[in-house]
Amino acid sequence: MHMMKLTQVKLISKLKRRLQLLGFAYFKETGVTGTFKMKVGGNLYLTLSLTVDRWYDSMFTGEYSLSLTTRWGYTIGDIPRDSYKRISYVLTDEERTRYSKEENPNVKDLWWDGMDEADVNRFLEIVELTYKRFSSDSDLVKRIHQSNDAKLLAKLSQETIDCVIKGEFAQNLECQPDKEIDSIPFEWFKAAETVLKQNGSTLNEAGVIVLASDAYRRSVLDGSVELKRKKSPSASKAIAENVVAKKTITPKEKQKIEDAARRKIGKRYGFKQSSWSNWMIKDGYFFYVSHVDFGKVSFYVKPCYYDDLIWNDVKVNDWNSPDSYRAIASDAPAFLLFKRDIPLIKNNDFTMENCEMVWNKVFKDAQEQMKIFLSKNPDVESFTLEGNDSIGLSKNVDLARMLEMLYRKRYEDALALAISLIEKGENGGKTWMYGDSTKSLYDYVVDCCRSHLAHA
Repeated sequence: MHMMKLTQVKLISKLKRRLQLLGFAYFKETGVTGTFKMKVGGNLYLTLSLTVDRWYDSMFTGEYSLSLTTRWGYTIGDIPRDSYKRISYVLTDEERTRYSKEENPNVKDLWWDGMDEADVNRFLEIVELTYKRFSSDSDLVKRIHQSNDAKLLAKLSQETIDCVIKGEFAQNLECQPDKEIDSIPFEWFKAAETVLKQNGSTLNEAGVIVLASDAYRRSVLDGSVELKRKKSPSASKAIAENVVAKKTITPKEKQKIEDAARRKIGKRYGFKQSSWSNWMIKDGYFFYVSHVDFGKVSFYVKPCYYDDLIWNDVKVNDWNSPDSYRAIASDAPAFLLFKRDIPLIKNNDFTMENCEMVWNKVFKDAQEQMKIFLSKNPDVESFTLEGNDSIGLSKNVDLARMLEMLYRKRYEDALALAISLIEKGENGGKTWMYGDSTKSLYDYVVDCCRSHLAHA
């Protein structure tokens, strides 16, 4: 196993020149390891995004995203889900067998070692083999063009481009970033907020940044704007001075105030705080509020025995995990009780008191939902997924079923389910690499079941 850390800079430097020869342009995109984009036929834009593995320092993979905009992985509403796909899923079975190091031929999710030049070259060969195939899929292209949500996003993007060209921006702009994001000039953010206002769309700084970034990148790929390589301090300063509502509080200060308010109000309702999560253990269940997405909050629940089984029986980890890890670093599935937008506070009104009011509403709702759930599921020992209308489905309902089987010592049933999913190329959302081999979460379940059956 390689011990060297694969950084974003190293990975991009290894891939950039070859990808540019294929026609991709590199864009710095905050929050993403790296994105390469190109315009393809039919007014579509192809994005290749990179992902570095959180657990293995040198491993990476990539995803394609095909869209009427340059937003990557955006599959809301009626936008086709398969417009966002892992590169290895575009390969034919024969090609995947040729390029894969996996012993199991059914494993489709391939990763590459960024510190191994031969592996990097294999990844680039696969991109060259598949990018035109993915972007010219006639059925997918047709469904993207038929998507009303995709057309709306493209419309907003084009209106932002037109607004920049005209140079006519709304007054009293309130959702502007304090500084250029990803070297995009300020006028693009001004135009984006203007367009969102004109269309009656929800206004917040994150939405303005996303729209401005897309419109700017589209203009670059369309050839109407030259990609900005370096910031121009004098120009940026002049543009910033034209923003009517000058910032008086930095994003870092806002985050500090919001975190303090969330901790204070959460504690009032009995929740502990860890990173982006506020959690509570009650009657054998783990409840937690998740505040990962800007302006959104989700509330989840799961039996504590889910994590206990994974840590102590399935044994995917070899350390003693604190309870907070059940929310922020656990492999066990959880069930959604509610998800909603939370009101964003304007800069002039951004105070500790106003933040506390917002979070008081969130935790009050969480408390009510918790009461409803516990009234329907009072005994964690008899909790079951089947016919349970008090929870939203987990992203990994199959793993949840396995954990229920393990808890009730139905090892043969859990073993059969795990093996059937592995044969379909599924892995439970997690894989670990040991030398040249990999081991998935479902493989660990198989080992656990066989160990119990052998000692029965």
